[in-house]
Amino acid sequence: MPERTNYNIGKFGHMRCEYLKEFKHGYYMKLLLEGKLNEYLHDIDEECYEMMDRLVEQTDEGETRCDRAVKS
Repeated sequence: MPERTNYNIGKFGHMRCEYLKEFKHGYYMKLLLEGKLNEYLHDIDEECYEMMDRLVEQTDEGETRCDRAVKS
């Protein structure tokens, strides 16, 4: 078995893990047996948080534009 990685997994990583266990069990087992599950979940978690940050920034920009339009 390959050497395991030990990354901290956040909310989105745990959600993805539960999804894999329930609906993609074969892929879950493959990642687990290859020692890549933790790294995969960590990458998913980081991507989700980055996407959420971008969405929040875009929402803030949209609100600012709306505020300016209302004031005009």
